[in-house]
Amino acid sequence: MVTNPTLIVDTTLVDTSPGGYPSNPFAPPAGWEGDAEAYVQLMRERFQRDPWLRQWLGMVAFYHRNGRPYRVVGPWREAMVGIIAAVCRRLERSRVEEDASIDE
Repeated sequence: MVTNPTLIVDTTLVDTSPGGYPSNPFAPPAGWEGDAEAYVQLMRERFQRDPWLRQWLGMVAFYHRNGRPYRVVGPWREAMVGIIAAVCRRLERSRVEEDASIDE
């Protein structure tokens, strides 16, 4: 069986280095020099319109919440670590609210 290596994605690697979009939804455009705040805004905008980013970020949040290994690299590493933590907090709040509604 022959596989296409371009279809294999390491979802445990979050690379914030510029230039890899759209195959890497965490990558800003090539040559991009925004600061951490601009990077977070870029990810918010992409989150609204890019299902691949939402899916991959959801997988990384799962890894984070369950103590599974993943890596965040690149110039906006710290900003992305904050985004992952925020997604985990939001998922936890959603789960708690859902559990509370079941008990009612």
